[in-house]
Amino acid sequence: MKKTLYFLFGILLFSLLFASCSDDEKDDPDDPKVVTYTISYQLDRTEGDASSYKDFVITYTDADGTSKTLENPDFPWTLSFDGISKGKSFTFKTSCTLLTGKSLNISGSVGYTGTDGSLNTSNVSLGGSNPVKDIPLTSQTSITTPSK
Repeated sequence: MKKTLYFLFGILLFSLLFASCSDDEKDDPDDPKVVTYTISYQLDRTEGDASSYKDFVITYTDADGTSKTLENPDFPWTLSFDGISKGKSFTFKTSCTLLTGKSLNISGSVGYTGTDGSLNTSNVSLGGSNPVKDIPLTSQTSITTPSK
């Protein structure tokens, strides 16, 4: 009976050893197994010039998830930031007013590159040609880093 009691007590202690160990891992950005992402925005004017439009506005999501606005940027315009974690969304919106009789073509993208080699890009374009009156133009796209 004593041997059985010692044996059961030994099994109980042995099982507590495994039950008390945690297998939860924290995301350590320095750990090469943890995937982080670089977000890149780019925009370029391929037709027209600054006299073709007015009130050009870029609205984008920054690294903290905050919406930022930039008015009348110089072209080409680029912005990137890294160390972004999984499951984050980024929105890229452009707007302006195309002036009467002018032409404009602006194209760009928002994308991510992961430390695991993953890549995704979403395009944005804005343009028009020779309107008979000033017209508002808007374009928007979004991208989300993988959640797993």
